[in-house]
Amino acid sequence: IDSPQDYREICEVLRPLITVHPKKATLILGHGTCHPIWTAYYCLETFLRQQFGPHVFVGTVEKYPDSNHLVDQLGAAGYEAVRIIPFFLVTGIHFRRDIVGDSELSWQSRFNNKRIAVDVIEQGLGMLPGFANIITRHIETAIDMSNS
Repeated sequence: IDSPQDYREICEVLRPLITVHPKKATLILGHGTCHPIWTAYYCLETFLRQQFGPHVFVGTVEKYPDSNHLVDQLGAAGYEAVRIIPFFLVTGIHFRRDIVGDSELSWQSRFNNKRIAVDVIEQGLGMLPGFANIITRHIETAIDMSNS
């Protein structure tokens, strides 16, 4: 994601998953990074909240931005249910271990311990309609730039 157009398109890709439960908190969980691009997670949250409201949160499973406060934040805000959407191309090891794993440190376990019901989308972004268009556009742009 590197442009406002990308953020708007991501919002549209995620729209059906977010708007189906407007009273439920929605948590978009990405990987996280130490690279300066970590600030993109805050930008993503801003775009999503502008589109869908304050019940949308963006977090990470590791590194930056630190998201450990989100479980307590959602509980303190009175949310009784959360929908977790993995912000990964595919649902691999981080999904199985960090999001839905049996460990007390997994996101699902942490929400359950706070008596917050969890609904997890079990597919990655790569399976969502429209996401391939974003990837394809970036590949085409890179090819055009390398041919210039």
